[in-house]
Amino acid sequence: MQKIFLGTCLSSPAVSRTSTSLNNKIPTETLVEIFKCLDESSVLQLPLDILNASLTCTHWQAAAELVIKQNMFNDPLANMECADLGQFLNILRLSAELGINYRSRVQYITLNLKNCFLVDDWNIKAEEAYISICKLCDHARGIHIPKQKVRHPMLRGIRTPEQMIRASVKYDTLRQNLVMKMLDYTLIREFQYEEIKTKEISKLTNHIFLGRLRSLTLTQRESEISSIQDDTFLQALCREAKDLRYLRLHMCRSITGTGITSGDIYWPKLRYLLLSRCDKLTWKFVFAVVMACPKLYEVHYPHLATINLNEFDDCPFLKVITLLQKHGFQPCDANRELWHREDKDKKDEAQQG
Repeated sequence: MQKIFLGTCLSSPAVSRTSTSLNNKIPTETLVEIFKCLDESSVLQLPLDILNASLTCTHWQAAAELVIKQNMFNDPLANMECADLGQFLNILRLSAELGINYRSRVQYITLNLKNCFLVDDWNIKAEEAYISICKLCDHARGIHIPKQKVRHPMLRGIRTPEQMIRASVKYDTLRQNLVMKMLDYTLIREFQYEEIKTKEISKLTNHIFLGRLRSLTLTQRESEISSIQDDTFLQALCREAKDLRYLRLHMCRSITGTGITSGDIYWPKLRYLLLSRCDKLTWKFVFAVVMACPKLYEVHYPHLATINLNEFDDCPFLKVITLLQKHGFQPCDANRELWHREDKDKKDEAQQG
């Protein structure tokens, strides 16, 4: 239901035409109480009506700031429904024109793919809204594409395998194009993509965002059985992502790391490494990362817990463990999944302080 204040819908542009003298006659305390009554949002959701009202004048904006929670702009799209995307986009545009500039507060942009589904087709308006938000919030820290249990409507009612394949390919192409456009229009430093497909990983290889990337999390689609082995992306990541601090790869079965040595890895700032259920990834890659990354202080490698080191005297994973210990790492659990050593960055900060 739309909120009404002084006979005017707060979602309407008519609010901005309210007389400034009238606005200033309303005490700040009264405005705050009214805004609190209008605020039906949760801790993580934006009160769009209040944001609309805040664009009326500086007096209303100051009152709205007393109601708007500090973390609301951290990831505003995380729980946003498709119907609200257009309204939020208009708020960002107007606030930029008025100098309030809410867009500069947005830290993360979450792509909820369910918002791009229509009954029997792709939602072009939702796609355009996401792209426009990325253009406005081009300095956001990161993009997050979460796992979603949604069956694409284009697949409903399809009876033959051939029709299913064609519809699936069409949807995959549209999704991939949207993700690449979002990367094109932002200067993100963090990227998290859950349920990424093998062919989508390779599409990231030549993207310019690798050079400024600080945190990368990729989780391959669990249902995808991949016989493809392609290290093109991993090689590019080793070569281009010189500012990388955190790397998490989960179920990336197409990545092997074969042939990558410590001399091929340019991650001088890498601090955290997680390699979980990457079945084809060679132990030599882990070896090379430890050798090449002096600031690395935490290695999460669950595969070590599945190996019976006592069965073989020359087990290659013994070399990984020996190397970790040689570089000051100690296991944090009995399964040897998580290894940790002193964080050199924090130690340097403490000494400087």
